[in-house]
Amino acid sequence: MKIGVFDSGLGGLILLKAIVKKLPQYDYIYLGDTARVPYGNRSQSAVYEKISLWNNIRSE
Repeated sequence: MKIGVFDSGLGGLILLKAIVKKLPQYDYIYLGDTARVPYGNRSQSAVYEKISLWNNIRSE
């Protein structure tokens, strides 16, 4: 199983390190999107659209 970590550019690597420490038996996919930081002022639909786009690209 692979666990995906999506980072809007603020703190994601710290979070990924903590997750890997707790769950080392899994593989991880890290996606950092510093081009569109911050995500806090974006609508839920805008964030979902970007995540869906990257998920489709990753699946190809």
